[in-house]
Amino acid sequence: MLRCKWWAICRSTWPPTCCSSGCGRCRHVPARFGFGRVPLTLMFQSEVANRIVAVPGTRTYGRLSVMTQQSCDAQAVTTVLGKQFVPPPAVDATVVSITPRIQATPLQSLDALEWLLRELFSLRRKMLRSVAVPLEQHFNKPLLSLAEINPALRPQELTVSEWCRLADICHELEPTLAVSTPTVRTNAAERKRVHRKKQSEKDRR
Repeated sequence: MLRCKWWAICRSTWPPTCCSSGCGRCRHVPARFGFGRVPLTLMFQSEVANRIVAVPGTRTYGRLSVMTQQSCDAQAVTTVLGKQFVPPPAVDATVVSITPRIQATPLQSLDALEWLLRELFSLRRKMLRSVAVPLEQHFNKPLLSLAEINPALRPQELTVSEWCRLADICHELEPTLAVSTPTVRTNAAERKRVHRKKQSEKDRR
């Protein structure tokens, strides 16, 4: 029996890991699947569902796909037309089956993976040989070579295991990486902003 609106999500603490109805149980779960690997059948807006189940190389493959499929098998079950609801929304919904795997794709830090995805998927259409340059300069390491990843690929073409290998290397080089850590591009943009401001003040003098 469901204890609260999002109890099914709370039970497995699959991302998102918090309960919107305030049952309080999520705060005491030390990690994902703290209550066990419970299969989920959830309904999402079709656009979101397509991102969850997307495979590498497709337009909808992205951060949500990788974060979900690192530890779960996700499959679209059926589509529910918007006209089936009252009042009818302007979009359709899709039912998704999400089954936590007994053996997830090896990963040292989920935070490092999420940070890396934010960093590289911001330029998903460009080749990694150019997208990864700021990262490699930041860590002072040839990340793509260390992870044995083809630099001619684009972020949306990497498999989940390749993303995890790359995230592990970043975590080993900088163990303090967290979801809240500013991306390398954010830091670079901030430095440029500060430099322009100082230059502008200097010109006014």
